[in-house]
Amino acid sequence: GLTAVWVSLGGFVYLYWSLSFMVRVYFLPGARGPALLLYLAAVTKMTDTGAYIAGTLTARRPGGNHKLAPRISPKKSWEGLVGGTLAGVLAAWAGLAWFGDSLTVAGRPVLSLSSALALGLAASWFGLLGDLAESLLKRAAEAKDSGRLPGLGGALDMLDSLIPMGPLFYVWLRFVSGS
Repeated sequence: GLTAVWVSLGGFVYLYWSLSFMVRVYFLPGARGPALLLYLAAVTKMTDTGAYIAGTLTARRPGGNHKLAPRISPKKSWEGLVGGTLAGVLAAWAGLAWFGDSLTVAGRPVLSLSSALALGLAASWFGLLGDLAESLLKRAAEAKDSGRLPGLGGALDMLDSLIPMGPLFYVWLRFVSGS
């Protein structure tokens, strides 16, 4: 019983503490929080999309693709990670061009081209870690999906890559802005 309590409490802290950073980004003093949060979500979800497309396409090849962590998440592949990384970097660059003047804290830009590209790279790797952590939680709960959203799994399946990116982006913004 005590183990179940600790697992439940750990899952709660992992999920809600990490996602609370999204609120912190939104309400960061002097920041254009909505634009920053939209940028983060767009880059992170485009990374997921790129990984899904690359993984799905390469799985159809003769011999399939190269599995990344088959015991934790059998469909994750190295090819998907590469596709997600490319999509994340491209989305970070395009988002910087699109949102450029809105990505500020205290009137100062918080992303240069190099830091935006680094964010695209980080979204791929940290998003993968969030996805694998969510897969471990599902395996521990003996559940296939975290809910019943048609074609998407569940809410946790939709948020898994954003969970580690929220704290990372918030710390980056605080560091760059000097606040």
